[in-house]
Amino acid sequence: MIKVSDPASIAIRRIAETGINRFLDMVMGAVQNKPVIGTTTDANFQANMCAFFGALTPAQLQALKVELLPEGPGALANKALVDVNARAALGALSIVSFPPVFGRETLLAANNEASLLGEVA
Repeated sequence: MIKVSDPASIAIRRIAETGINRFLDMVMGAVQNKPVIGTTTDANFQANMCAFFGALTPAQLQALKVELLPEGPGALANKALVDVNARAALGALSIVSFPPVFGRETLLAANNEASLLGEVA
């Protein structure tokens, strides 16, 4: 039996709360480093999913380390202060964090004054 606190259970709950269309948009936005919320609908979900995941190489898919961001503004801000992938997810309006897939080398260095959290800290 899966416990409510298991990572899989938490992930399923967060996806259900978010909705599959919006969640796919969050995944795509986090990887592409831009907000795409609202672009996926029931009518184009399968096409968007296939186009997005089909563009990734097998090596990129295997290397993906997906992480759900913490709930709550304090925990989220603390995570984003030290994690460039969390800042990229926030920039994409996403609840999921990914390591760089399409080249995010210059994205939001922790000490960069232009970072997304420059005003929050």
